[in-house]
Amino acid sequence: MEKPPNQNPVKNSLQGQLLIAMPGMPDKRFAGTVSLVCYHNAEGAMALVLNRLVGTLNINQVLDNLKSDINLPEELLRVHLGGPVAPQRGFILHGSELRHTDSHHVTPEVSISATSDALMELMWHEGTIPWRFTLGCASWTAGQLEHEMREGVWLSGPAARDLVFHKELPTMWSNALRGIGIAHPEMLVAENGHA
Repeated sequence: MEKPPNQNPVKNSLQGQLLIAMPGMPDKRFAGTVSLVCYHNAEGAMALVLNRLVGTLNINQVLDNLKSDINLPEELLRVHLGGPVAPQRGFILHGSELRHTDSHHVTPEVSISATSDALMELMWHEGTIPWRFTLGCASWTAGQLEHEMREGVWLSGPAARDLVFHKELPTMWSNALRGIGIAHPEMLVAENGHA
């Protein structure tokens, strides 16, 4: 995974924030989603959807070199759909206590990695460090995410670690909204926009 350049910061960067899809999201691929913005600079942005799975695909089906003697909790065996861009590419969100050389800190508590070495190290911890494996990502060109925010396509909020690694995916959207003070999501007014 390429590290984003440190130059060209963007004003009001959303890195480390959650993107919460508004009701009526025009792009069905993102309807009802919660995503974590991993990078956001003047060149664009990249995020991982947190509450979608790649069907019933299991990490054992993705990795041939999985060590059979590693005992993983069921939620760590799930393969998440990080977004429609580069669906064959794997990304790992994990707790920042794993200090792998290829890891990039998204928040002080959450990092992203994309190497098999980092994944194997996490697997050997057998669930003591939270992580999730995703295929694909969501990405925006320069200014595109800012435009969608102005259009009311997304709400944003803090990326609390317990929500990023929340096991119950069907409730993540409503929980994320509650985290920004919206107790009754049905009261939100859908806005027009494009994702």
